[in-house]
Amino acid sequence: MIIKAKEISSINELSQVNNYQKIMLSNQHTTVSKGFLAESVKFTRDQQTTVDALIRPNLNDYHYNDLEIKIMEADIFEAQALGIDGVAIGAATAKQELDTDTLEQLIGAAYGMQVILNHVFDELSFTNQKKAIDFANEHGIDAIMVTANFDSEQAIQNLKELVEYNQGSVQFILTGTEIHRLEAMCNELGIHELMLEN
Repeated sequence: MIIKAKEISSINELSQVNNYQKIMLSNQHTTVSKGFLAESVKFTRDQQTTVDALIRPNLNDYHYNDLEIKIMEADIFEAQALGIDGVAIGAATAKQELDTDTLEQLIGAAYGMQVILNHVFDELSFTNQKKAIDFANEHGIDAIMVTANFDSEQAIQNLKELVEYNQGSVQFILTGTEIHRLEAMCNELGIHELMLEN
């Protein structure tokens, strides 16, 4: 069985969600407002839907300064207080390696919540993606988001190798905009969760 998630950017979208076990709250790929977090929890309270939230202060890149890290930490605390189930986080160094120090801080802030490594994973080299999988398994990260690149045989082969490389409990979430192609690739590669993005 494939778990299906949907990226949600507005209350109007939220009211139209059907047949998804999870939703990911995202304001055009940045953190949504406190009000949106709160109303989303209220709206899904009586449904069998897990509510996750993307924690990302800007669209520039995944290399954050101290102030941005404090903002993300505060946003995680706020999401937790409002009843959000999980957060999608990510951070990279200026050398495009996983910023493990920042991630350890954010993982600590998210104690008790589901933790997802966001699309920072796509920005890493193949070698550093393997290191990210190791880090995720060692630090209790629940899932890793990875963009489906349907038109690149090399990208598909790399993803297949990464799935085989992963011997821990972390799961992959295959993301993209075409639900049927996502389902087909999940079945082909043995990935058990997908997320339909806007």
